[in-house]
Amino acid sequence: MPFVAPVPPRTSISDVLIPPNALMAECIGRVGTLRGFRLASFVNDWVIEERVLGRPVGIEEFAERARSDRSRRTAHRRLVEFRQVFPEFGAKGTPHDLLAGEALPAPKAREVSRRIVAAYEATA
Repeated sequence: MPFVAPVPPRTSISDVLIPPNALMAECIGRVGTLRGFRLASFVNDWVIEERVLGRPVGIEEFAERARSDRSRRTAHRRLVEFRQVFPEFGAKGTPHDLLAGEALPAPKAREVSRRIVAAYEATA
């Protein structure tokens, strides 16, 4: 049986599973290092949660289920920040939309989505 290191209770999932470089570059390129890393960690945690469940999640479910140091309010603040940094995904956009690919209406959103999806596929 392979050894799996336990995740400390107040550790973000992204502290264990590092976001892909393409996601990090996109976020850091838009808002700088500190905010970019925080946003990439939020997006990565969201993607991981959806992969674990095998379906899209909403903000309330994410905030409740995410094994991290985030409170419900922090999760909502990160989602607001996501929407500010990625306006091409709309006022109701979520990190799930980064994986929507060709289903997105805006060309810029499709382009960003393609890069992020390719990065996640490379890590799978």
